[in-house]
Amino acid sequence: MKLTSSIRTGILAAGLLTGLPGDGIGGRDSWAAEVDTGAGRQDHALAAWIEYSGDHPGWSCVFDATTGASGIAAGPSFPITDHSSPGAGEIAIAGERFLLSHPDLFPAREFRLEEQRRVLDNWHLRFTQTIDGLPLRDASIQLRISSTGRLMLFRGHFLRDTPVHVPISVDLARARMLAADAAGGTIEDWLPSDPPLQAEHVLRGDEAHWRAVWRFERMDAGAGAWELCRIDAGSGELLSRESLGEHLTGTVRGDVQQLTPWGPYYDRPFAHEWVEIGDDIVEVDADGEFSLEFEGERELWTELRGAYIRVVDESGPEPVQELSVTGEQHADLYWSDDNSQRAERNTFHHAWRAYDYLQLLESGFSGLDHLVTFHVRDTTDHCNGFWAGNHVYLYAAGDGCADYGEIADVIIHEYGHALSYAQYGAYYPNGTATAEALSDVFAAYVTEQPLMAAGAYGPGTWGRNLNNDLVYPDDLNGEIHHDGLILGGVFWDLRQELGEDRADTLFHYCKYGCPVEFDDFLFEVLLVDDDDGNLSNGTPNGATIFDCFGRHGIGSGMLPALEHTPLGDTQNTSQPYMVFVRVLPSAFGVDPDSLRLYHRSEDDWIQEGFELFTPPNVYRAEIPPCEEGSLVRYYITAVDSIGQSVTLPVEGSEHPFFFLVGSPLLAFDDDLEEDLGWITDLPGDDAETGRWERVVPVGTWVGERPIQPAADHTADGEYCWLTGNAQAGDPAGENDVDGGCTTLLSPELQVEGLSHPVISYYRWWVDDTVQDDALTVEASADGGASWVLLESVGATENSWIQRRFLLEEYLPGAETVVLRLRACDTGSGSLVEAALDDVRLLAPDSTEAAVRRPVEAPASLRLSSLYPNPFNRGTWVEFELPLPSPVTLTVFDLRGGRIATRELGIRRAGSHRVQVPSEGLSSGLYLLALEIPGESVTRKMLRIK
Repeated sequence: MKLTSSIRTGILAAGLLTGLPGDGIGGRDSWAAEVDTGAGRQDHALAAWIEYSGDHPGWSCVFDATTGASGIAAGPSFPITDHSSPGAGEIAIAGERFLLSHPDLFPAREFRLEEQRRVLDNWHLRFTQTIDGLPLRDASIQLRISSTGRLMLFRGHFLRDTPVHVPISVDLARARMLAADAAGGTIEDWLPSDPPLQAEHVLRGDEAHWRAVWRFERMDAGAGAWELCRIDAGSGELLSRESLGEHLTGTVRGDVQQLTPWGPYYDRPFAHEWVEIGDDIVEVDADGEFSLEFEGERELWTELRGAYIRVVDESGPEPVQELSVTGEQHADLYWSDDNSQRAERNTFHHAWRAYDYLQLLESGFSGLDHLVTFHVRDTTDHCNGFWAGNHVYLYAAGDGCADYGEIADVIIHEYGHALSYAQYGAYYPNGTATAEALSDVFAAYVTEQPLMAAGAYGPGTWGRNLNNDLVYPDDLNGEIHHDGLILGGVFWDLRQELGEDRADTLFHYCKYGCPVEFDDFLFEVLLVDDDDGNLSNGTPNGATIFDCFGRHGIGSGMLPALEHTPLGDTQNTSQPYMVFVRVLPSAFGVDPDSLRLYHRSEDDWIQEGFELFTPPNVYRAEIPPCEEGSLVRYYITAVDSIGQSVTLPVEGSEHPFFFLVGSPLLAFDDDLEEDLGWITDLPGDDAETGRWERVVPVGTWVGERPIQPAADHTADGEYCWLTGNAQAGDPAGENDVDGGCTTLLSPELQVEGLSHPVISYYRWWVDDTVQDDALTVEASADGGASWVLLESVGATENSWIQRRFLLEEYLPGAETVVLRLRACDTGSGSLVEAALDDVRLLAPDSTEAAVRRPVEAPASLRLSSLYPNPFNRGTWVEFELPLPSPVTLTVFDLRGGRIATRELGIRRAGSHRVQVPSEGLSSGLYLLALEIPGESVTRKMLRIK
């Protein structure tokens, strides 16, 4: 061991000090004489250590004999906290308690926790010794504590006999001025060191005194070296001025393209690049600058690599710059076409650009503080790039695509996968639309533009655009990059509405909640936006957030929710028309006082309030009676507790609910029992099976779910239009729509002279597997030259559903109308079936003209029929209501035991048809009860297998 005039170290093992008399190094007396006053300190430390090691056998210590403070000590670990899995807070408290419990071993009067971090399975804590709150230069102690709270090691350098207080009378600005006056240069030259103010021992003749000291550094360009200047914070005296050695300075910059491979070069700093100078490595700063103190001549070497990002060229050697340098020169390094490839430079620059963006967004973010290697100019494929853990692959130009290592947003997109994985961990939904959306948004936010793969196919081209109006779930097509654009569109809209700072914060921090489904993101964004821990009262930007998500069809489950059965046509001209609405549970609850009914039979909309009808959530409003021949329009609105509104129907006054008063005039009434001139197999139809045909339908099922209807809709009819009729016993997919589309065209309907003409029909639609196809219904007023969409049905509705459209809202002034129904299976092999029945053209008629089938409500509740009965898979129930009423169906066994109950909600007056499934029913005889308030009817039904 090395002995100096002020320090001698010894080793304590198992409580015994080596290096004492007889060890060949020198006796205790000679030690005490050599270190002068250190002997007392050493004796004090020795006694403290003997006591400690007696409590903790097996620990060894190398200590500083001058100060009497331990240098480093380690041994068998032992718990210092009662927590078996302590967090950061418990670890910090345990470390401080350990120091306080050993005041003789750790001789500082005061200290503070300066740094705490977790490295793998261990906690690193560093405490700084302080005087009057000021750090002592190079005086600290470090603890190593396991993740289970066990002390493993401590080390440090502490000083005894420090004062309680040091005087400070010179502030930072004054000290800088004094440094400039005493040591030369300008005030701006002298930069505060880190930390600038410390407590130090200052020699005054032969005596040392404790002083607070300001420390400043400056670059002396003439000498090519840095200088240190120390100013007494009490007196303002210049304590010292010394050279810190020769300083090599330099820059690393290069030519990069900011967005696409077709843009101009820009001179940009290559921040974070490592520059090796001899055995030293320095990191280039954000301005592209670096510096290092050394003497003599060394070799400088650099490549496109930093601590966390490295670029590897799969098609050639790695770019390198080398030169010999001295500590008195300035080295300018520049990456260009002369020494590197564009893909290498662009990838390195934009990957670090993304890293720095994250640091600005979340200071100290360490999720990407590990090496990610970017493999560029890979020729094994083209038009692609992918993330593979700690590696990103970007393919070279080919097959009509540019080099993906030259496209800024592609580089950042792939790096975005690494970011998302860092935030999600094991919950990261890799390989999904959500994952692609997250990377797209990250790239768009960093590059500040919405185009993905910008320039990939030539100047002005792009692959995806976040500035879109795609809607969930209508625009899903199963391709993850496309589907991710829906969520990407939300966040791009948020950035336009809320600005860069707020939108970027919402996007980054919402990911810590590990959202996966699109609706999840709405909740997590609101949680980040919330400022009072209470979502129920809204958030500062809640209205904008809901609006942006709502534009893309996300978050409907958080909107106010209402349920209403539209009123049917009526002959009542003397009593009010009752409108019932059920308020359904929603995220923020509907305010009952906000419920409004808007109605009109003439020109002006009239507003009505609702009153509670059936607690807790059914409300009623009235429309005054109207005269024969009236058309009554109405819609309903409500607002929740945070100001979100809902309208039924969603189009509100544009396409409201409506009903006719009086006996309607039936201008066209087709129950499809005869062919009245419908047309099929039109040009462009390419379905391989399942084309439209007028048939008596044969039912098909998948389990208990009906796919093809087992009966038409007409009560006394048999025929309907159907997309391919299976035969009895055939599987559900035997004759469904496959391989394309099939079209059905109606005969020309005369609407001229009709007041408020209405198209009415019943339809059936199933897309049972994928739900990426649709049934579209359109109308034309010019013989098919142009078409207006009435509805597009995507989700399965495997029952007969009536749809009615007021033609003047779609084809104003039409004289004739043709309907077109088009059913398609162009997706990935769904079960697709469509059917049509009971098509009518009707209008209000105040002249009591001839009506073929007037719409009448019965005087009392009627349960008309069960068909089929007996049944196997299920039976259809037809019933008629005298007034709008809540309806319940209940199945009983013959002993009166309740088997199943189904609430049908509030149904309008008139005829209805619903299915009773056979699920849960064994073979045998049952009773079916149909109930409305104050009245019920019962029928027998028989299930056979």
